[in-house]
Amino acid sequence: MHVKPLVANRLWARLGVMSYSIYLIHTPLLLYGRDLIRAWFPNVLHGWTPASATAVLALAAVALALASVTYRLIELPAMQRKARVPLWTPTFGMPASAAAVSALSVPAMAEARLHHTPPKTDTLV
Repeated sequence: MHVKPLVANRLWARLGVMSYSIYLIHTPLLLYGRDLIRAWFPNVLHGWTPASATAVLALAAVALALASVTYRLIELPAMQRKARVPLWTPTFGMPASAAAVSALSVPAMAEARLHHTPPKTDTLV
C-alpha cells in the first residue's frame, strides 16, 4: 500500500483521460519533429546525450500540450454532445411504450431478427 500514490494519482488519471488525444498526436509529432530537429541541429539526435534527451523531452511536452488542446476543443465537446443524445431502443413494430415494458425480451427479439427466425415465445401455439 505504500506504493499506491505512485500508480494511483491525479497525474496518471489526467493522462488516462487524455490518452486517446495523446495517441493521435504523438506519432506524427515525433516523426516530423525528429526530421525538423535533424534538419536544424544535425548532430543532436545521435545517441543518448543531454542534447538528445532535451529534444525528446521537448517533443513530449509539445505532444502533451497539443493533446490537451485537442482534448478540450474536440474530444470533450463531442463527449458532452454524445451524452445528450437519447439511446435508441428497437421497437420491432410495437409502440415505443410497449417496447419499453418488454425490454427483457429485446435481446431475444434482436437475435431472432438477426438470424431471420421468429422470436421464441413462451406459449405452446
